Amino acid sequence: MSLYEEMYYTGHRDIAVVNNLANIYLIYDEEVKAETLYNYAMRAGSRGEPFFNMGLLRLRNLEYSESSRFMAEARRRDYSSASNEPVDIMPTTDDYYEVILSEPLQFFGIINPVYVFPFVIIFVLTFLPFRFRSPFYCATCGRAICQKCQEQIEDEVMCKECFAKLKSTENVEMEALLKHSVGSRMRRYKSMIAYFVNLVIPGAGLIYLGRNFVGLVVVFIVMLSYVPLFFSRLFIKPAGWVSLSLIPLFALVALVVGSLMYVYSFLAMRGSHGD
Repeated sequence: MSLYEEMYYTGHRDIAVVNNLANIYLIYDEEVKAETLYNYAMRAGSRGEPFFNMGLLRLRNLEYSESSRFMAEARRRDYSSASNEPVDIMPTTDDYYEVILSEPLQFFGIINPVYVFPFVIIFVLTFLPFRFRSPFYCATCGRAICQKCQEQIEDEVMCKECFAKLKSTENVEMEALLKHSVGSRMRRYKSMIAYFVNLVIPGAGLIYLGRNFVGLVVVFIVMLSYVPLFFSRLFIKPAGWVSLSLIPLFALVALVVGSLMYVYSFLAMRGSHGD
C-alpha cells in the first residue's frame, strides 16, 4: 500500500496506480477512499476495470441497481469478469520508467553495490597491467632455460648447446637454412598456441601474439556480454515483462557478441601472421 500511496501522492496518478490503490483500500474496508479513487479512475480513462470494481463495491453495499449500472458500463468498454474480488490493472512499461527516472540516483540506495563488483573485477582483470616474467624455452629443442643461460639469434631464444651446434656450422648457406628452419618452427608453434588460446577466450590469442590493447578490448567486450547471463538479477524487468524470462534474450546477445568477437579476433590474428 505504501508504494502505491507514495506514487499517488507524488503525482504518478496513472489509471493503473489509482485503480490498484482503490482496490487496496477496498480490501482494508476503507470504502470512502476506494470510491473516490474509482471515480477518479473512471473519469481519467476508458478502461472497464474501474467500472467493474465500482460495481463490486456497490454490490457489497447491496446497491443492486447501481451495481448493475456500473457492470453494464464495464461491458460497454469491452470488459467483463467472473471475479468476486477487485481487479487490478497491470502498470505499463512507461509507468515503470516514469517512477524510476523520477527518483534521485543514490549509489547505495537504488543500486546494490554487490552487483557492481563484477564490472569492477572485469575491468581490473582486463586492463590493469599485471606483469609476469615470461618463461624462456629453447626454440630448437624446447627445453626450459634460465635467463642467464639463454642465447639469442635474431628473435629466437636458444639454449647454449643448440646455439653452439648452430655456430659450429661452417657453411654459411647451411647456417642461414638452419636459422630459417628454427624461425619457421617457432612461428608455427606460437601460431598453434595462439589459435588454441583464442579458441578458449576470444582475444587471448591476440594478447599472446603481442597485440595487447586489441586483445584486451576483445576480452573485455566478451566478458561484459556474459555478465547479464550470469548475473541476470542485475537487471530489473519492466512491468510489462513480468512474465517474460530475460535469460534467453541475454543468451542470444552473448552468443551474437561472442561469435562476432571470435570472427574478429581470428581475422586479426591472421592479419598479424600476414604482417
